[in-house]
Amino acid sequence: MNECASSKVQKREWFADEPVDGVDRSKSGLFEWCVDGVCIYIGQYTEAERLRRDYELNLLRIWDGRPYRKQKPAAFRQIHHDLAKAILDGRKITLRIQENEPVKDERNRRKRELISARITSRNS
Repeated sequence: MNECASSKVQKREWFADEPVDGVDRSKSGLFEWCVDGVCIYIGQYTEAERLRRDYELNLLRIWDGRPYRKQKPAAFRQIHHDLAKAILDGRKITLRIQENEPVKDERNRRKRELISARITSRNS
C-alpha cells in the first residue's frame, strides 16, 4: 500500500472539486473526472456524496490489495486504475459535477452526447 496516497484519499486531498454554475449537487446527474485538465471519464450519479465515497473506497481497495467486490474481485474499472496512477504520479485530479439530469434515460442519452463531444474535440 502507498501510505501517502492512501492518506490523501482518506483526507479527501486527492482531487479538487470544481463547481459548475447552475448544478444542484443534491440532484442526480452527470460528472467527469479530469487529470491535468483533460477529461478522462464521464459518468452518472444519483448522490454526489456517494459518488465521492465509492471512488475513494475503490482506490483504497486497489492499494490495499483488496477485491473490488466479493463476487467480482478483479472488476475494478479502468477509471479506478487511472485515478490511482494519477494520484501516485502527483497529477492534478478534478471532479466536476457537470449537469443535472433527473431521469435515467435522459442521463444515458446526455452521457453519450458528452462522451462523443469530448472524443470529437480531442480529434480536432
